[in-house]
Amino acid sequence: MLLGYKLQLEPTEPLINAPKAVFQIWRNREAIEIEAAIIFKQLAFDMHRVWGENDQIARICMAASSDELRHAVRCQRILSYDHSADYQPLTANYRVQFGPKDLSLEDRVLYTAVGVGCITETLSTALLLEMNKRASPGVIKDTVHEILSDEINHGRIGWAELTRYSRRSDPSWLTKHIPQLVKEAFSDEISPMLRDENDLSKWGILTPDQSDLIMQETLNKIIYPGLKKFSIV
Repeated sequence: MLLGYKLQLEPTEPLINAPKAVFQIWRNREAIEIEAAIIFKQLAFDMHRVWGENDQIARICMAASSDELRHAVRCQRILSYDHSADYQPLTANYRVQFGPKDLSLEDRVLYTAVGVGCITETLSTALLLEMNKRASPGVIKDTVHEILSDEINHGRIGWAELTRYSRRSDPSWLTKHIPQLVKEAFSDEISPMLRDENDLSKWGILTPDQSDLIMQETLNKIIYPGLKKFSIV
């Protein structure tokens, strides 16, 4: 039973004989999706406090939180094929402190939106585009495609909040925080990738070198130029 869902396993799925490394990486992805759900939910609450109860971007954040929980269920479906481990699905019953403690609420909203939306979700989208090209048909490709479709919209949350904030305040103070935000994003997306001699691409897994190259290109061609328009970086 995965977050309330009973799933039937398809016997023809290549996951039946997948190496252990595949499940280790997708287990990490499950944790990332759960944490993203928590962060987006808290961001929505904070946006309501700053911008009012009818704030449209806050509503989009709450929808993004639900999306991330759905992604976790998709990951759990993949993990259900691993019969070699006593696997227990993760739950979203904890809180994440995102960013420095001394930020004002309005600045924390911007910091979180930029870190999660403009940086992490944009980088994730770039990686998922390549994963989608390589993944074999079935539960892996379906999962990658579904997450990809949502991550594109999640990235827009950051740019929307940055645009709104910049209309009444100078966001250039974020410049000093960008290296840390990028470092954390790279750690989340690349560190889970195991160095394995086998080609794991059909299971939606890129090598660390492939991931690093894609993320560096995305930073230099999309994220940094976008931030520069707001006098950041």
